[in-house]
Formats: sequence, C-alpha cells, structure tokens
Amino acid sequence: MLTILVVDDDPEESAIIEVFLKSLGHDSVAFNEPVKALHSLQKQEIQPEILIVDLNMPEINGLDFIRKMREFGWDLPTILTCTDPDRDLLNEVLDMGLGEILHKPIQKSELEQELQEIIEEYDV
Repeated sequence: MLTILVVDDDPEESAIIEVFLKSLGHDSVAFNEPVKALHSLQKQEIQPEILIVDLNMPEINGLDFIRKMREFGWDLPTILTCTDPDRDLLNEVLDMGLGEILHKPIQKSELEQELQEIIEEYDV
C-alpha cells in the first residue's frame, strides 16, 4: 500500500481520485490548496511516495508546485492531471522530464495503469 499526495484545486476531482486510490488499495492525502500541501510537506506532516498534481491551478500551477517540492528536497514520482493543457505547458512538462498527463475526467483504469508503471519503474 502506497501513500499518495493528491493536489488539485477542484474538491470534486480530488475526491474522485481519492475514491479510485482507495479502491486500488492505496492511502491518499488530498489538498485543494497547493500552498497548504507545500507547508505540510515542509513540516513533514505527510510522507507520500507518489504525487498526483493538477497542472492548471489558480494559486500555483502544478509545475511550479513540483519545482517548490524539489527545492525542499522532495522529488517524487509524479502523475500529472489536466483538463486541456496548452502547448507551452506541455513543452515545460517535457523539459522537466515528467511523464504522461492524465486528462480529466480521470478514468480509474488509466490511473491504475500509470500507478503500475510508476511502481515498476521506481520500485516503490
């Protein structure tokens, strides 16, 4: 069982992801405010093994969130989610060496496949 950090400004979307994760046998901690998630990581209140983060959030976008995490020393395997990414954002994703983007609405089978790939690649 893995602990997965979910960061998405849409409470409904993060709740759906949490339900999927629970049904797949994983624990999750969800934040709808990325800055609060960063503070929790800084204080080491949570110890996630995988990150699921939305790319388009008003407070701080997903890529900036990942950059901040890395500044704190957290470099987690990451699943990105997005409704409709623009080309510049996709280029940044590639430049950062990040993988696939799951398009919203998230499908359980796609999430399960991405998690399995991460588990195998990173041996988590």
